[in-house]
Amino acid sequence: MAYALYIVRLEVHARAFPALPLTAVQVLGTALFALPWVLAEGKAWGPVAWGAVLYLGVVATALTTWLQTWGQRHVPAPQAAVLYTLEPVWAAFFAYLALGERLSPSGLLGALLVLLATLLAIRRSPA
Repeated sequence: MAYALYIVRLEVHARAFPALPLTAVQVLGTALFALPWVLAEGKAWGPVAWGAVLYLGVVATALTTWLQTWGQRHVPAPQAAVLYTLEPVWAAFFAYLALGERLSPSGLLGALLVLLATLLAIRRSPA
């Protein structure tokens, strides 16, 4: 429910503000919200942990938030929400490319059904 509300509100704000400053505000808010948990952990982090934090902060959070903010300037919220349903399909595709992972026949069928449902939903969308 919260993510659906975020998508709807982001459509409005993405058209009113430049993508980069809006992304910076979102990422800063996320970082400030996570800070108490980081401090409560109280452990010293090694280089591997900091590398993971850097990757997750820059690539998995800031870059994807900026792309979503930029994209929602051009795509209505209902269509954006439908496109986000493709996330597991893309994850499986990149896992195949990067790690050589394979889907079982039922996994392939599931990916095909997600793709077909997404195409059908976009095709029937009023926007």
